[in-house]
Amino acid sequence: MARILSSCIIWLFCWILTLPAAAQTRDRQVDDLAVEVSQLKRKSAAQEERIAQLEKAVKTLKESAAGAGTIAEAILKLERAVKELKAIPAPAPIPALTPAWHLASNWNLVKPGISRAQVLEILGPPTKETSVMDTQTLYYSDSGATGLTGSITFVGDRLTIMVPPAF
Repeated sequence: MARILSSCIIWLFCWILTLPAAAQTRDRQVDDLAVEVSQLKRKSAAQEERIAQLEKAVKTLKESAAGAGTIAEAILKLERAVKELKAIPAPAPIPALTPAWHLASNWNLVKPGISRAQVLEILGPPTKETSVMDTQTLYYSDSGATGLTGSITFVGDRLTIMVPPAF
């Protein structure tokens, strides 16, 4: 009985020691979400700047409309104020941390019969392509630690065979 109890205590102790190691692994989705939050914050700041410029133009218009004698003058002043506003360019998209084809959810969107353009939009550019007569094969492979490999085969412009990576 004492042996069983000591074996259980040793097993429990070893299990408790492995918990912090399991808790420290990072999820790729967390990193992707952090990038997306950062992008949304930049977009929000740009929109707030644009709103502030528009509010300033409206305030100027109201002040000038109070002193202006006619509606036509107010409209002309508003048009000038709008022309003076600086156009804020849209922020450039942040490149993904991992290629789109590394996500199993993207492979689930690829169905037989869709076009080559649709596949490229979903999975991104392939790492290798081959073509024989009217058959094209796109290869997606990673020589890194993941070792993921998949392929898409088209006859004409339509997907006929799909071999997704083993996730």
